[in-house]
Amino acid sequence: MRARPNQRGAALLLVLWALMLLTIVVLALARQTGRDLDTQAEDNSALDARALAYSGVQVAIHPACTPRTPALSQDFDGGRGYRAKIEGEGGRINLNWIMAGEDPRKLEILKNFLASKGLTFGQREAFVDSVLDWVDPDSERRLNGNETAVRGPIANQPLQDLNELRQIPACDPITAQSGWENWFTLLSQGPIDAQWAPEELIAALPGVGDNRARALVQFRRGPDAEDGTADDRKFADLAEVQRLLGMAQADFQALNGVLSLNDPTIHITSEGRSSAVTRRLEVVVVKQGAQPLILQWREN
Repeated sequence: MRARPNQRGAALLLVLWALMLLTIVVLALARQTGRDLDTQAEDNSALDARALAYSGVQVAIHPACTPRTPALSQDFDGGRGYRAKIEGEGGRINLNWIMAGEDPRKLEILKNFLASKGLTFGQREAFVDSVLDWVDPDSERRLNGNETAVRGPIANQPLQDLNELRQIPACDPITAQSGWENWFTLLSQGPIDAQWAPEELIAALPGVGDNRARALVQFRRGPDAEDGTADDRKFADLAEVQRLLGMAQADFQALNGVLSLNDPTIHITSEGRSSAVTRRLEVVVVKQGAQPLILQWREN
């Protein structure tokens, strides 16, 4: 028997519908396969970028490596490579060291530095007294401090993490500023390192001031006006620092114990790249002796 025209038409529609479904499935599978391949490629590039960043760290922590070492920067085929930078952790303010013993000279350095960041007299006094209340073991409130829980209980112990400052309301004028975490540390040996401290921190030292600090930092950074590069000038000793600051022996003696040179604690930033993917490592290391001691390791 011959199929009726309407039956043949229905059969054709079914075939077309089946072909359409098959096409949709094939296209969906193709798109998913493409996404999977893209994801796999990105994952591979991310692993490669991380490995390259790790290579930069390995170079930087070598006892013989300095900011002048050419191997801190490498480029390879295919858009791959790494850039590692060494900076002295001693160029930041170690808050636990500053607060320890409530030495007036140390507290003056901190207050002068806070002034350079725009804090008023009242804000500086509140910052210092509140952090002292936070780290001391007792519950006695200082004149401008705070021993009442506001954003959490008072620690009454030395700072364990810089982010604790966010829990202290009097620190808001600092923690609201971009990059504030780079001004402080808990990991250096303590005294301010003249080889790495920024201009405003050197100016905050008793008896130094802006002009002397500016001259010292400009000399130290070399022609490219940047720290941590191959043209930096390395100070021979603190006597050279005194000479460059133009300070009399008696005035410079007042910095004894608060100014240092070549703190062994260094801050390494290493960025690896593979294709369009980058990975960044930040590592703090004590480079003293043959075996470096890693204090902090962060991945971004």
